[in-house]
This record gives sequence, structure tokens and C-alpha cells, in this order.
Amino acid sequence: MQLRRIVQLWLPLFPMSPFQGAAARDLQRARKEWQGEILIYLSPDYKKVSRFVLQPEGTSASLGILGIPSETTNLIELIHIDEEGNCFPPSGHRLPEEWKARIPENLFQQWLNCEPPVISAVNEMATFFPIERRGKVKLEKKTLVPPPYLIVSVKIDKNSKNLKLEWPPKGYEFPPLSISPEAEIAEYIKPPKEIKYDSRVRLKWPEPFDRLFPIGGSVDFLYHHEVMKKAIKEKDEIAILAWKNQFVSTVKVTLDLIWTLPKLTRDILSGINPEITPDVGFFVDLQGKYDIVAKSLKEMKENKDYIKKLTQPYEIPCIFGWVGYFWWELSERAKEKSINICERCGNVIKGKADKRFCSKEENIECFRARRTEDKRRGRQKNNAD
Repeated sequence: MQLRRIVQLWLPLFPMSPFQGAAARDLQRARKEWQGEILIYLSPDYKKVSRFVLQPEGTSASLGILGIPSETTNLIELIHIDEEGNCFPPSGHRLPEEWKARIPENLFQQWLNCEPPVISAVNEMATFFPIERRGKVKLEKKTLVPPPYLIVSVKIDKNSKNLKLEWPPKGYEFPPLSISPEAEIAEYIKPPKEIKYDSRVRLKWPEPFDRLFPIGGSVDFLYHHEVMKKAIKEKDEIAILAWKNQFVSTVKVTLDLIWTLPKLTRDILSGINPEITPDVGFFVDLQGKYDIVAKSLKEMKENKDYIKKLTQPYEIPCIFGWVGYFWWELSERAKEKSINICERCGNVIKGKADKRFCSKEENIECFRARRTEDKRRGRQKNNAD
């Protein structure tokens, strides 16, 4: 298993562009007010910043809920991913249960190789928002309607119903290099009534991405799906790094939150109780990684080395959104120069720098078709001789 960098991931429920007006300002508000919470609620209904903190037994990590007065309505979930891909909280942003709270490696490759999404009906969503009443914060059920979907720059294939981004959109003059199609369209097309929105539809991606994008994402998702493939094909490391930097900042978090809790979650989901079997799993990792000897959470918490090492803040990458995570993951892999585009089917492939086609594991249909073509060419050559 390839070790990764420990990261924090911010995941908005509704599409939220860090490049677009109100959403970008709300993101700045959230970053300014964040103090270790795992849920951030944005709502124009709030009159002031509200928060309460939960503290899991045996840790010093602050796991709380934050409510922020904002221009837009949204819910941002935070998950922390350790060097093995284990994450906390384990349910972060509707992660597929089969993942068992472990983010698969090279998730960006799977996303780039899936078919473009199709249009699907949109549904109202019920969630709980923190509301302050009489000095106390309570969670109240709230029905949310996803924002309307921008369709001015999207072409729908009549046969497959798949979508393809048209940029620049016909009839409008935009710079050929876009940063955020959705933001640029909303800002530059005047009057606003000429912008085509549809509040009844959404993008529907293949699994597991339909779980990761419960509302389907925005037009920007289609754009990054294409731009990312182009950067890989052209081996444009500068573009990959530049895009990654648009979504990645830094944040200081305790190792208690980004190492201890993901490891404990890993053991619990694997059926291991560290308190009962301390010679397996978490406490073995704790001793091997930080030279801290403990047989229980209470003993660990009282250990001076634990307090010194794992409760001190460390600076780690803070990534915004799944698209940001895909750019970050691609950037990490691009350093190895092991990512290419299959010359036959156009899928993203991983291997040596001179690898040209899909392996059997990456795309069985492409692999078999190429083998058939090779055999046909071989027969034709033999017949010619």
C-alpha cells in the first residue's frame, strides 16, 4: 500500500465554486470562523455565529457544529484522511459503505474514466440545521431545494443522453481559457434573464460518484473533467500544479484528529476493539509511529508523550471539494510521471512513462479489442509475406 499525505477535505452539499462571488465569500467566512468543527452550516437566516462542541471519549479533538450567517445556504462536511486513506468521520459526505471509511487510491483516475453524466430529476433534500433558541443551539429539520442548474453551455447527446461542455458557449465571447464557466457566465451574460437555468434537473454521475456528488455538481465539474484529461495527455505539469493550488490551502490540525481518530475508526469498522485486543491495530501503530506505549485509551490520554506529540497542531493540506481532491491527487501522481492517456480509448492509465494502452485490469474491453487488432494485423502481415 502506497502511503499518502495526511489531508483535510471540505465537502459542500450544494455545488460551491471558490471562484464565484457569494459562494467564494461564504467560503472565506467559514475558513475564518472554523475552530475544529466537522460540520459547517451556512444560512442567511443566522443572525450570528453559533457553535457547540462534542468531544469523543479518550481524545482531545474538538468535534463540533458551526453555524455561520451567510449569503448562500449550504452544508460543508469536513473529513480527515490519514496516510493510509482512513478517514474520520467515517460517514463523511455519504461515502459508500463498501469503502469502510477508507478512500480508494487514484480516485481521480476512476472519475476521469467514467462516462460524462446524464440529466436526472432533482429532489428536495431534508437535513438538520442548527438553530439557536433561548440561548441554546438545537438541530431542526429543514427541507432544502438544490440551486437551479445552469444549462447555457451544455450540449446533450441525443442518443446517449450524456453531456458535453461547450466552451465558449455559442453566441457569446469569452476568453478561451476558463477558470470557472459557471461563474463567468453568471457574471458576463447581461441581462441575467438571458441565462438558461433549470431547477428541475441535475447531473447524474455513475457510481460511486453519484454518492459523492449528491446534487450532481455544476457545469464546472464537466469542465474540470475535460481539462484534467487534457493536462494529462499533454503532460502539462505546470497546469496541473496551478489548478491544484486553486483548491488547496493549509490548515493547522492536531494529530489527535487527523491520525488517532481515523486509525480508531479503521479498527472499529474491521471488528477490532483496541481496548480488548491492544496487541493488534491501533496501539501497535501508536508505538511504531510515535514510540508511545499504551494498552487503553485512558492510559494513552494520560501519557506525557501523547500529550506532547499528538495534541500539538501540525500544518497539513486543506482541500476544497472532490474536484479539488482529484486535482491534488493527480498532482501527487504527476510527480511520479506514471500517468498517461490510452491511445486507443482515451482512458487515464497508470504505469511506466512509455505505457501507451490500457491493461487488462484498467479496461478489459479496450485490452481485448487491442489484442484482437494485433492478431488481425499479424495475420495480414503473414499473408502478405
